[in-house]
Amino acid sequence: MVRHIIFDVDGTLLDSCMSINAALARTARELTGREVPLSLAAEAFSLHSQAALRHVGVAEEDIEQGLLLFDRYSYREGIGSAPFPGVTALLEGLQAAGRPMSVFSARSEDEFDNDPSFRPLKRYFRRLMGVHYSGRPKPAPDGLLRFLREESLGAGEVLLVGDAATDSLSAAGAGIPFALAGWNGAVDPSAVPHDFLLRSPEELWTLIG
Repeated sequence: MVRHIIFDVDGTLLDSCMSINAALARTARELTGREVPLSLAAEAFSLHSQAALRHVGVAEEDIEQGLLLFDRYSYREGIGSAPFPGVTALLEGLQAAGRPMSVFSARSEDEFDNDPSFRPLKRYFRRLMGVHYSGRPKPAPDGLLRFLREESLGAGEVLLVGDAATDSLSAAGAGIPFALAGWNGAVDPSAVPHDFLLRSPEELWTLIG
């Protein structure tokens, strides 16, 4: 029986891909003086911010400044991010039904707080587990294993819902079932191992009973 549902954020709860990719490319352009194609930024979408900046060519000595710029462009000033259709209604329904939920993300804790598109969703979650909670970030299972210990839950009592291979690998490493958020329209189900495929947020009800 699923006793706790854990959601990824970007690409799962929030349709934030384009705004985050554009912010990353803009940050890299300012720090490197080179144009960064959105396709390169998109490759880093599931990575935590420091790794994403390195992926697009930001030098190690510029990472701290890059974090400040990326935070401003993607979260504080970000436009275009919003919950996927049906997500807010799903979270409201799960909360009303007494289903505990948490978030497991490659974001930092500051990025939860600074994002106006995520802020209205915070009230639904028991825990907001970011990159600093996890020890090693996704795709390592560290954060999920810590969560299981702290909540005294078995792996089979938790479901992780995410959109990326990093989510899938984290779940597999912790022995947690993984549901692929196929509703974001960008994920190729054949490329991301999953236990369950959800075509819409509403399908989660059928899965958990």
